[in-house]
Amino acid sequence: MLRDARSPRRIADFTEYLSELVDGHGLPPSYAETARKNSFVSLGAQDEDGPRVDSIVDYIDDWKDGDGQLLTILGEYGSGKTTTCFHVAQKYAATALLNPTGARIPILIELKHFSQSFSLRTFLADFFSHQKGINMRSYSTFERLNRQGRFVLLLDGFDEMTNYADPATVHKYLDDILSLQQGKAKVLLTCRTSFFKDKTDLEHLRTASDLHTLLHKHKGYRVLYLSSLSDSQVQFYLSCYYGERWTQFFRELQPRSELRSIANRPILLHMIVSTVHSAESLSLVNTTELYERYTDIWIKRDNWRCHLTPSQRNEISKVLAWGASFTRDCRFSGRVDFQRKAYLSPARLGSACATGRRSWAASR
Repeated sequence: MLRDARSPRRIADFTEYLSELVDGHGLPPSYAETARKNSFVSLGAQDEDGPRVDSIVDYIDDWKDGDGQLLTILGEYGSGKTTTCFHVAQKYAATALLNPTGARIPILIELKHFSQSFSLRTFLADFFSHQKGINMRSYSTFERLNRQGRFVLLLDGFDEMTNYADPATVHKYLDDILSLQQGKAKVLLTCRTSFFKDKTDLEHLRTASDLHTLLHKHKGYRVLYLSSLSDSQVQFYLSCYYGERWTQFFRELQPRSELRSIANRPILLHMIVSTVHSAESLSLVNTTELYERYTDIWIKRDNWRCHLTPSQRNEISKVLAWGASFTRDCRFSGRVDFQRKAYLSPARLGSACATGRRSWAASR
């Protein structure tokens, strides 16, 4: 229960929200598996000023309790940004339950759920009142608590927030986020290293070409670039899934340069442990077969949340993959220009999508 620093009056009760975070309620299955197997790896990183960071979680801990209002973590797809946010959110939630008056409350926001029909202010108000059931009297109450240092804001996926936005809107979103830097506030923001989709976007944005450049316009920020998994981290991860057999799997990976290279990225290492169950089969499989197996698992696991059948999704994926094999500038942000790319066969894709829409309508 939070109280106003200026009076004993109660403001908002975060107990249920914090308990759900600790229990993993609402977190994605992939992270729930990580927590269950205790396989989380605190990645290394590179500070923009030069020093190497051995543990991203230790760095975040020091930043939370030290100087600086904004910490930005950059990394490519599947590099561990979201998993790191989930981990520190659970960690800080447990601490806040034990020390409700002294510890910061982690506010975990997945920006992919942001709608362009909302302002950030409206989005946060909806997050507290409707999504999490936290009844604060007004948005100004949140702003006051934020200034007082009662929160650590974990904003994950700025690139997903801006998927369909023009450059001017990207600037607006970033300014909205940076406006949260008030008083004793702590804001952690994650983003893909380069979040613009193609050369057209870069040409339109004359003052900046990536998030890092945009941040340089503001003071009091730090930027970290996530590093790939080290050999010792890969070994630890394998041991969490394979137990004492991990040495056999690691030995099989070493001479396979194509497999070894993908094992350095967390999401692709998870693909390996999810699809290969013996060292012998690892010695026989290639990367293409790994992707096929993992895709089959993923489609079956998430089938309940999609109105397209597996075969329809497979057809659409094949069309997109065929197009990507012929061009390097194909835009996979929901804005692919199918009519201009004749080899993408708009009629074929349209037929698959139309079938999916009919299936969706029939299910309602």
